Amino acid sequence: MWRGASVPDIFLSYNREDQAKAKVIAEALKKEGFDVWWDTVLRAGQTYDEVTEGQLHAAKAVVVLWSSRSVRSKWVRAEATLGDRKSALIPVMIEQCDRPIMFELIQTADLIGWEGDTTAPGWLALIADVRDHIERKTAASKPAAPGAVAPALAPKAEAPGGAPASDSIEAAFWISIADGDDREEFESYLERYPKGHFAGLAKKRLAALDAPKAAPVAPAAVVPPLEPLKIPKPPAAEVAARPVTPRPDAFQSKPTPSATPAARKARSPLPLVAGLAGVGLVIAAAVFVLPGVLGGGGAGQSPAEPVPSVAASALPVEAPEPVPTAVAEPLAVAPASAASAATPATSPAKTFRDCEACPEMMRLEGGAFTMGSSPQEAGHRAWEGPQREVRVAPFAIGLREVSFAEWEACVAGGGCGNYAPADKGWGRGARPVIMVSWNDAQAYVKWLSSKTGKTYRLPTEAEWEYAARGGTATAYWWGDRYETGRAPRGKTEETGSGEPNGFGLYNVTGNAAEWVQDCYVNTFASAPTDGAAVTGGGGCQRVLRGGGWKADAADLRIANRSRLGAATRDTAIGLRVVAAE
Repeated sequence: MWRGASVPDIFLSYNREDQAKAKVIAEALKKEGFDVWWDTVLRAGQTYDEVTEGQLHAAKAVVVLWSSRSVRSKWVRAEATLGDRKSALIPVMIEQCDRPIMFELIQTADLIGWEGDTTAPGWLALIADVRDHIERKTAASKPAAPGAVAPALAPKAEAPGGAPASDSIEAAFWISIADGDDREEFESYLERYPKGHFAGLAKKRLAALDAPKAAPVAPAAVVPPLEPLKIPKPPAAEVAARPVTPRPDAFQSKPTPSATPAARKARSPLPLVAGLAGVGLVIAAAVFVLPGVLGGGGAGQSPAEPVPSVAASALPVEAPEPVPTAVAEPLAVAPASAASAATPATSPAKTFRDCEACPEMMRLEGGAFTMGSSPQEAGHRAWEGPQREVRVAPFAIGLREVSFAEWEACVAGGGCGNYAPADKGWGRGARPVIMVSWNDAQAYVKWLSSKTGKTYRLPTEAEWEYAARGGTATAYWWGDRYETGRAPRGKTEETGSGEPNGFGLYNVTGNAAEWVQDCYVNTFASAPTDGAAVTGGGGCQRVLRGGGWKADAADLRIANRSRLGAATRDTAIGLRVVAAE
């Protein structure tokens, strides 16, 4: 039996506006034999918090219902955070929304549109995950060997000095709002914790928010710059003039070769009228001599140099610069030939290693492929599309993920500081390095570039997907159905473990999620189709691909994508590199 008199199987976390949906899910879970604790009576005050924390810490699984309302609730996020810390979190999507960033890499069940059908695939998948999770928790909670000390479950735990422990809802909630300026959140904290550990700070923040704003200082008067003298120029050749000091030889006695009669006629600002020969000479001098002196000649060359003859229609004219439809980083790779771009490579290319401590690289020919997933693919999410054809140039990508040994070579070489990422006790050496941020990855590829003289970088999102698919168009590189054992789950394995994909690359899914160069965008509607990275400045969220050892089957699909801040480090995050040849 799954029931327990004092220890619930499941703690259900939700936003009160989703109570109707939460009730349907809670009742269905109970019918499956689970003991479910979810709040339907107590709503505020210290008593509520004590009961909530006691049940949250005791539960074997914390099921969080994500909706457009709960993702904005700091209370739901705090409960989810504590559930994640005790490795008990099972998130469930009940409507389409962006999950909070810190939970992007955690397995998430899909009950969007679910109305209570207990035979639906999404429900059956959730029940299987919950049962598996509770079985593992139950096994882990069996009595330890004689002499072992069992951890105590203590709601409202406190750290030394009387401060709340980091695994309390109060501390988790306060940390999430402390740096904000939303008065409703501070009022919400004081409503639940009127005598809480951070009540004084909350009151000070409210007082600061209510304080009258200082009158803005009027900016100093700005004197507009004097406009430079403008020399009239023919409408057909309006070119910006840049004043410079005339050179002694600038005034030429003869017109340059480009000053043909046809050009003079096309560039003359006034029609030549019979009887006004003197005026015509003055205009000709202004048109052909002065622009050369001022550095604004039609061909943009020094007036002392011969100007090649060009047709009047070929003379440059001022026009607004075209606005790019998508900002893309140029790739430091050679363009694909017509032959290689027609179809992707079907067999592994040759490998190379630029130095003894460098990652082993695989050359890929490049080509065209369909990026993203279709709405018909099981597990599809809106941010994985729309599908479109993308063409990538030839490039070389890591045969395996970067290992701890390769990272430590960077540390020893002075390129990665003294940072020694944790390995969760699984071992280092050939295992994929984890706990590295996007910023850490940039330091690593910079060191590789300086050591080898080549340009190393992270793959673009398009390059990563092209390489990971290995010439396929299925949900996984091996087909459309998930197969246990194809991707390392539960913990990392040595890089190069298992079988490679169609391009000979190892562990493109599972093991460690991999940073790519791109800034995150919600859809591919305006993303580049030439394999370039999406850019957006230094403050954008960065894209992760490949799932990781924490991911569920849906998140191990090739099209799955997540995003996190560039400074984020996690035990499921690593990297794979690209080298430009």
